Amino acid sequence: MLVTPSQLSRFSGVYPEEEDLQVIYINSATQRINDYVGFDVLQNEDWEQEVQTEHIVYSEDGEHFFLDPEFTEPADIPEGADVTQVLDTKYHYFTTSVEVVPPDVFKLVCLEVATLIQNEEKSNIGVNTQSDLGVNRTFLNVVDYTKYLEKLNAYRITKV
Repeated sequence: MLVTPSQLSRFSGVYPEEEDLQVIYINSATQRINDYVGFDVLQNEDWEQEVQTEHIVYSEDGEHFFLDPEFTEPADIPEGADVTQVLDTKYHYFTTSVEVVPPDVFKLVCLEVATLIQNEEKSNIGVNTQSDLGVNRTFLNVVDYTKYLEKLNAYRITKV
């Protein structure tokens, strides 16, 4: 995913109890971005980077490691990982992986478009008015993502 549901919550100010709809909004925004630029931004090998991830585990004896401080779920630590004690029962180690990390502008546009999709789903997109003569009119607000997607023009693949 380009962004996480928690990043979308912080950006949009909407904190739902469940993240399942936010994942749909993010995936939909990512698909709009892919369609606009003409390639899958999460598969671009030019943006591959080594990413180091810190893992926290717990142990009472320094030999048997667990994922939580209650020592209920065993940790699966990779062979040869350098496990270092931080405090009392808290230990940490690092793993390195290769991930596609798109430029931040893609993440920003994804957040903007996903927020619009989220707001469109939650809000009334039509406005009803009544004139002094008693005539009713309805205006529909159709969201146009183009002004947000245009930030990606430098990365866009155009067909010749």
